[in-house]
Amino acid sequence: MKKYITILIITISLLPSLAQDYRPSSLHFTPPHGWMNDPNGLVYLDGQYHLFYQHNPDTIVWAPMHWGHATSTDLIHWQHQPIALYPDSIGMIFSGSCVVDKHNTAGFGHNAIVAIYTVASTTQAQAIAYSTDGGQTFSKYNQGRPILTADCPDFRDPKVFWYEKDEKWIMLLAAGGEIHFYASKNLKEWGKISSFGYGYGNHQGVWECPDMFLLDDKWVLIVSVNPGGVWGGSATQYFVGNFDGKRFIADDHIGSQRWMDYGKDHYATVTYNNAPANRRIAITWLNNWEYATAIPATTFRSCMAIPTELSIQKDDDDYRLIVKPISEIDKLKKRVDSIDDAKNCAYEIDIVVEPNDQKRSIITLQNRKNEKVTFEYDFANRTFSMDRTQSGITDFAPSFKAITKASINKCEQQRIRIIVDRQSIEIFDSNGQFCMTNLVFPTEPYSVITTTGENISYSIYNLQ
Repeated sequence: MKKYITILIITISLLPSLAQDYRPSSLHFTPPHGWMNDPNGLVYLDGQYHLFYQHNPDTIVWAPMHWGHATSTDLIHWQHQPIALYPDSIGMIFSGSCVVDKHNTAGFGHNAIVAIYTVASTTQAQAIAYSTDGGQTFSKYNQGRPILTADCPDFRDPKVFWYEKDEKWIMLLAAGGEIHFYASKNLKEWGKISSFGYGYGNHQGVWECPDMFLLDDKWVLIVSVNPGGVWGGSATQYFVGNFDGKRFIADDHIGSQRWMDYGKDHYATVTYNNAPANRRIAITWLNNWEYATAIPATTFRSCMAIPTELSIQKDDDDYRLIVKPISEIDKLKKRVDSIDDAKNCAYEIDIVVEPNDQKRSIITLQNRKNEKVTFEYDFANRTFSMDRTQSGITDFAPSFKAITKASINKCEQQRIRIIVDRQSIEIFDSNGQFCMTNLVFPTEPYSVITTTGENISYSIYNLQ
């Protein structure tokens, strides 16, 4: 049987020239200036989503850490707010979480926003601060002195949520290579109730930034690990299981690994405890500690990934976390004949690949300088890959030149969404098989789309 390869090329006039520092569109939150890493304290109150984040407002390097702050009504357009928490003589302000204390358990007031964070100096401990004006200003409880300490060098990143069944607060803490669980009635006094971790998941690095939540009838525990990521450096893993108010029991086998994302640049994922309509919305730092301090920048460094909505899917006897872009992005989509019509730097390519006897199908984004990113379906080996080794500026770190891969199902129609911004490409399989998040730094926008394979069709959408 004869096999035919068709080449479809669409020439795209250049988007507006890249802004200094690769500042992305509003789809990806960035600090006004300075350094940013982990998202912190995700909380929703009175129609506003609050995003706090690890921040150095003075320079584009890590430390001394503050909590930056921004608010949004739609998770896309953000309003910068004054810095929420400053380091002091006790220590820097590391990662943590926020809750709305609607029962006034801590005594700070009805619906006070309470921030639970790590205070870091020569040791790491947990402290709290509270806001009674909707998150505009915070007061440190007991002048910022710790409420919880432990004899552990890596003891950080508290995630707190209300466990309704027992009417108590649950705290997760990253402690070296495991997660410690604590309980409290008032957010001030905590007692350890269990731990989880050894023997489960990836342990090549330190565990960080835990989160846990209920989806349908299963509990999902998210844990970031650095190093040890699926493609090196930092990454986000997850576990599915059950929680009885004291102990998390994983369904996973000892040593098994589940990755939330199959790119290089997906870390410190945390979610909103109380998003409206019971949605589970996540925000992720779009970077990797292998090269985070070296990526091209002059006035700011780092961005957040597109907010995503999480669900769970049962496949036979197994449960899988499904990650998709928030639906608010769909309201921005405007179909165009080519990216020539794009009026900002972000666009989406929706691709359909029909099953046939071809062994490979390839999509390429390329600019006039022959900088390119290649996406490949390898049906023989049942993988999807993204190659950014020739994507633009790549020489700032040896490990940045990378090919990332994810497994796919055999002989099924493949549908993916590729969202391109000035410094990132995020890929979402519409069937929930995988997502893939990667940084790119082209010296000018990609201006040509090429497809190889007669079984590929696609549509282009401006996102504005």
